[in-house]
Amino acid sequence: MTTTAESNINDSAFVREFCHGLLPELLTGRGVSSDDARAVAVDVIRRARMLAELPVDYLDVLVTPFLEEVSQHRPLSAPAWLRAAVVVAVRNSRSSS
Repeated sequence: MTTTAESNINDSAFVREFCHGLLPELLTGRGVSSDDARAVAVDVIRRARMLAELPVDYLDVLVTPFLEEVSQHRPLSAPAWLRAAVVVAVRNSRSSS
């Protein structure tokens, strides 16, 4: 059986809380409509789930280009591969524009 990133992500509740709570607030605070903010949050969750289901080798290919970029992203205590995966999921998510 192929190992997936999902088996390494322990706090999916945090992802849901962030995407349903904090992310929409951040977006609406920047002038995005509530409906668009919710749509972006749902899309980020969907993309994060898809990334988590990938075999680790595939995930590595997607996140490796972002490892240097996320070297100072917070929380620094989070593994670099996880911070890079977040960048991949968020940056490629639905845009409100």
